[in-house]
Amino acid sequence: MSKTNIKKTLSIKLKRVNAEAEIEFLHSIIEDMSRKLRGRDAELELLYKIIEDIAGEIDIERFATKITEKTRKRLEVKAVFSMLLDEKGRNLDLIASSGVKLRKGIKIPKDGIIKDVLDSSLLFRTGRFTIEGFSFDSSLCVPLIVQKRAIGVIIACCKSSGRDFSDWDIRMFSNIALVGNIIKYAIDLQKVHLQTLNVLVKNIEAKSEYTKKHSENVARYAVRIAKKMKLEEKMVQEIRQAALLHDIGKIGVSDVIINKPCCLCKEERENVNKHPEIGYENIKGLDFIGEEVKNGILYHHIDFNGGGYPSDGNAKSGKNISLSARIIRVADSYEAMTSKRPYHPQKKSKKEAIKDLEDNKDTLYDPDVVESFVKALNL
Repeated sequence: MSKTNIKKTLSIKLKRVNAEAEIEFLHSIIEDMSRKLRGRDAELELLYKIIEDIAGEIDIERFATKITEKTRKRLEVKAVFSMLLDEKGRNLDLIASSGVKLRKGIKIPKDGIIKDVLDSSLLFRTGRFTIEGFSFDSSLCVPLIVQKRAIGVIIACCKSSGRDFSDWDIRMFSNIALVGNIIKYAIDLQKVHLQTLNVLVKNIEAKSEYTKKHSENVARYAVRIAKKMKLEEKMVQEIRQAALLHDIGKIGVSDVIINKPCCLCKEERENVNKHPEIGYENIKGLDFIGEEVKNGILYHHIDFNGGGYPSDGNAKSGKNISLSARIIRVADSYEAMTSKRPYHPQKKSKKEAIKDLEDNKDTLYDPDVVESFVKALNL
């Protein structure tokens, strides 16, 4: 074979080898991209599933509880904690935990991996995390970001497998933290709801000179009782809402009847006694008002022994009456006795009102609620 032919043959072979190498290289790139895309698809599918599970939730605590529970299961970790910065920005409030049962609302100091994330531009931080006596050697902390500002953190603790957090875990967890915008939306929505409740309360109190500040006073007493009973903060706030709205049904009662300075006739009394049911009907379709609040409005005139109103056929008595209603029953009666009303212009003293509550516990009032109220008033 001539030298020319040999060169041509070698050139063809080299081109073929180079082409095969290029094809193999392209194949490797395509496989790598496919692998990354498959991983990305899995991440997006997981993130979509979590968001889908919590979509439509507007209660900040229920929202946070759902996202911590879903995250713990999806990432296969032992615990997840969601917390928001308080108003001063010095500490954080725990709003939800999963894997470890902790009381909501506890203050968490801004130190350790939390401080590292919040006081810098770090997208995540791993390390030891301790909360209320629980210590986790391996934890992953990412910020909850709203409009380029951190409003809190979400922390995942200890992979169930015992392994370190992978790059996939970190990416996935960082993606989940982007729901900070949804959390901010829920917070803003709650503020609107509270403003709406305040407008409703003002409308109730405007019906009578004698009921000005009545709902606010009842709410104040109800909260003192709830805190003395050491109820969770979420329950305390639900009781406060129920107390503020307990007389909302009086919007449907004639002003003439409400302001009547003497005893009501049977028909007028029946009209007034419908206000818990009217109030309940008005708010039962509002999703942002919880069942405990609704029950507090409906049953706040039910006696502990089963008397009172409304008589809905459910034979509610004792501890079967919702706790919010039992607390409002005491707070409402005390406020009414110690205030001037058309039907008793001479109000009772605090000690007289307390004596009335104590004389009627086990019949009209829950004795545990009365006892907590007396202690809260320090009388």
